[in-house]
Amino acid sequence: MLNINTDGRKTIFMDVDGTLVEHNYDPENDPEVLLEKTIQYLHRHSDCCIVLVTARREEHLRPLVRMLDLLGIKIFGYMCGIPTGQRILINDYRGDHMIEPTAVALNVPSGEGVNDTANCEFHKQWCS
Repeated sequence: MLNINTDGRKTIFMDVDGTLVEHNYDPENDPEVLLEKTIQYLHRHSDCCIVLVTARREEHLRPLVRMLDLLGIKIFGYMCGIPTGQRILINDYRGDHMIEPTAVALNVPSGEGVNDTANCEFHKQWCS
């Protein structure tokens, strides 16, 4: 597999329902309600590679990806059909010379959106 992100950009793995949009139990028939704090967050971090992670089927995610594109938020990729249980991020640590961690996890209250100035002290230090 070719590494296409050789410029050192950060990658954001983001859940969809409850994090990017209000929980939508019927995305085929109900309109998406974007969480404004998260949209603002993604605009502030537009230089990052954004990967959506969701339990949704792909056909229920594609309209949301198009909507985000119209808002100027480019999605690098997505993973669909991921179980809704606990998600664990594992990344290597490059040794003593690292000045920041290579993996950070934010747990935000469902439906509030991401707020990088209040949700997480760790995030304020390393990801701003």
